[in-house]
Amino acid sequence: ETAEGALILAHLGAALFANGDADAALEVFLEARTLRESLDVMRTPEGAQLLSSIGAVRARQKDFDLALEEYELAMEIREQIGTLESPDGASLLMSLGVARRAQKDLDGSLQAYCQARGILERTGTLDTPHGARLLNSLGAARNDAREHARALEAYAESRRIHKCLGTLQTTEGALLFMNIGIASRAHGNLDGALKAYAEARKIREHLGTFETPEGASLLNCIAGARSDKEDFTGAMEAHREALRIREATGTLETPEGEVLLRNMDLVKRSAERRERAALEGHWI
Repeated sequence: ETAEGALILAHLGAALFANGDADAALEVFLEARTLRESLDVMRTPEGAQLLSSIGAVRARQKDFDLALEEYELAMEIREQIGTLESPDGASLLMSLGVARRAQKDLDGSLQAYCQARGILERTGTLDTPHGARLLNSLGAARNDAREHARALEAYAESRRIHKCLGTLQTTEGALLFMNIGIASRAHGNLDGALKAYAEARKIREHLGTFETPEGASLLNCIAGARSDKEDFTGAMEAHREALRIREATGTLETPEGEVLLRNMDLVKRSAERRERAALEGHWI
């Protein structure tokens, strides 16, 4: 029944969470919280970190309302004890941004990400894997807010950091390139989008993570950009490959699988419309 015991419980919870057992992790974290509260040692850096950990489990369980409660309480503690201006504080703000974005609070999300970025810049820790991850998240939130040019700026900075660190050829690098493609397409640069998607695919193939639901999502993006260029044959090709992966991974009966089938139907109709228009033009 000591603060050290609460710390041991927090470490155990973190290990369980890292192993994918969110329910068991939450149970241990809540036990640690009860212990800290009984000892009146909640308002400490360790207490704030524990609340962040509970928030992370809630977010993993898609309970973003409860996650936000934990993150906001952790932030309040860090502000009170003067530890928000630190890499740990920036990490908390980044988690807060993710949860707010999941709740469609784009302004709140952007505010948290920008505050986190400021802290990383002032503490000289922006050019780190953490900084690259933050800039990728900032770019995604900017893209959601239809600020496509500013999204691409954030992605370019994230890419620069990954390149300096030699971490572009990773899952995070693949996600970054996919996001660059999405923002480029929204910004009207279809060739740039396809180039970024091709880079993401190359990385996933190299890592052996292409034949996954994430690889299928990437193919859906590729098909979308090809369809915008009226390359319906190429779009259908990408869709068929995505369909094969979804069937193989058992993820066709999901919201993403439904989107894929709907998009395939749209491409098929677009191709048929163009074919009819070409035939009518031929007979005029």
